[in-house]
Amino acid sequence: MSEALKILACKSCLRDNPGEGVFASPENAEKEYRGKLKEGLFRKTAHFELHSCFAECENFHCVRVLKGKVGVHLKQISSPQKIDEVIEWVKLSKQTNSLEVPECLKENLLYEVENSLKVLT
Repeated sequence: MSEALKILACKSCLRDNPGEGVFASPENAEKEYRGKLKEGLFRKTAHFELHSCFAECENFHCVRVLKGKVGVHLKQISSPQKIDEVIEWVKLSKQTNSLEVPECLKENLLYEVENSLKVLT
C-alpha cells in the first residue's frame, strides 16, 4: 500500500496576508481545502493540516505536498484557481503514485522536499 498524501498550508502566510473569501482567514482556507479533498463520506484524497510557519512567508501562501517525507514546496497558492490546480494534481498523484509537478504549477515550485518534517509534524 502506498503512503498517504498530505497537504500542509502555512497558517502564518494565510494569517499575515489576508484576502477575501477563501483567503479571509486561515480557517476559511482550511475549510476550502478540506471540502475539495473529500471523495465521499469517509474518504479523502489527502490529509490536510495548517502549520506555522515554513519560514517562506515572503512567497505568500506557501503549501507543501508530501508523500511520506518527500514532496514539493509550492509558493503563491493564493487564488481559488490555484487551490483547484493543487487539488487536481494531488488527485492525479494519488492515482498515478507520482509527485511530478504539472506545468500549471511549475511557476509555483519553490523546491523539492526530501527527508524532512520532523519540526513540522
